[in-house]
Amino acid sequence: MKIRHLLTVIAIVLIFELPTSAQIKQLNELVYTKQYTLLERALATTHISTNDKILYKAFLTNAFNQPEASNLLLKKIFAGKIAAGDSKLQFYLHRIAYDNYVKLNNYKAAHMASEQLVKYYSAWFSASELTDQQEENKIWAALATAPAQQAHKQASSVIPIKKDMAGLWNIPVQQQGSSYLFVFDTGANISTISASYAQKLHLDVVKNSQVSIEGGMNGVSTKVNLGIATQLNMGNVQINNALFLIFPDSALSFAGGAYKINGIIGLPIIKALEEITIGKDAMQIPLIVDRKTIPHNLALDLLQPVIYMEYQGKSLPFTFDTGAQVTLFSDNFYKQFKPHLDSIAKKDSLHMGGAGGSRRMKTLKVPQLIFTVDHKQVLFNNTQVNVEETQVSDKYYYGNMGQDMFAQFTSMTINFVNSSVSFGNRKKQAK
Repeated sequence: MKIRHLLTVIAIVLIFELPTSAQIKQLNELVYTKQYTLLERALATTHISTNDKILYKAFLTNAFNQPEASNLLLKKIFAGKIAAGDSKLQFYLHRIAYDNYVKLNNYKAAHMASEQLVKYYSAWFSASELTDQQEENKIWAALATAPAQQAHKQASSVIPIKKDMAGLWNIPVQQQGSSYLFVFDTGANISTISASYAQKLHLDVVKNSQVSIEGGMNGVSTKVNLGIATQLNMGNVQINNALFLIFPDSALSFAGGAYKINGIIGLPIIKALEEITIGKDAMQIPLIVDRKTIPHNLALDLLQPVIYMEYQGKSLPFTFDTGAQVTLFSDNFYKQFKPHLDSIAKKDSLHMGGAGGSRRMKTLKVPQLIFTVDHKQVLFNNTQVNVEETQVSDKYYYGNMGQDMFAQFTSMTINFVNSSVSFGNRKKQAK
């Protein structure tokens, strides 16, 4: 275990020994590359000014799901004009200000912050990011007067989990005495529902709320509307004013209608549960969440969960998606470890996509990759590594962790309060 952490420790020590200006540059790079766990550890041992510490703590509190604390620090930063001359850093600061309002379900403030981003910092977005930001702004503009989503726990809950024919986790969602199965998906930035089920659940369709949602490998977009469910129940948790994207039924229908998705419970609702433990056939939601301080290995990058895992002594960020059956390693992972992967893998291909489009991607099939998370070993046998850049790639993520990773353990606990993911015992060696 000590050997596994050696490279990370050396990297942090090297930052500590640099001149202050060089330390700041290195800390900024950790921000830009989304290495928040390394930033947290480096900040604890780096001697920098109080103002600089405030700045980096604003990023950390944002990443570790403390938006109120992050906003308070941002007020000090903007009032004190900290790093005012660094336009790139200012872009990132204003971006987390926007993200804090989204996480707080403060739609009006999110709309205003998004407008500021597009108006003053558009040059820092890539073309696709700018398009996404403009579409997101339409969402928050339409919701500016809408009530904020709220969650109320009445008692602890044990909710049954059922896998559907696509292997996705489904949970029952209740409303007015009726129960409906929805996919449970941490990878969904906003909850989703089909048009027919939006009618069944009596969603209030937001006026003038049509937006384009990009999906699939081909970047095909779908026109959707926004809807709000006044009340839903999941076990003993009551969700009020839940926001949904209303998709045409056809966009959530696959294999000629043989498989249909009623709806998807996405991250805004999931994180409102605070803590969940997923076992073989049930999900537990405690009334009282575990708030003890432990090392973070979970971050929220905008509305995308990110889990930090170790490979060959390096801490790497991966997107974290309960709605994906299998893990896929990205072209970033391939580039980082290309010589090693080329020496052990065989050329392959993989059909990838979804409602918005699909394509066949060039991949490598790797016999085995061994990772560490929560002090436990994770094995990926005959796994796929993407060697192509895709429109949905993020240059700082190393892949997307799916159910084949979670299934190696008896349970998985996601705690959004102390920003951690922990696992039960390993069930058996992956075959």
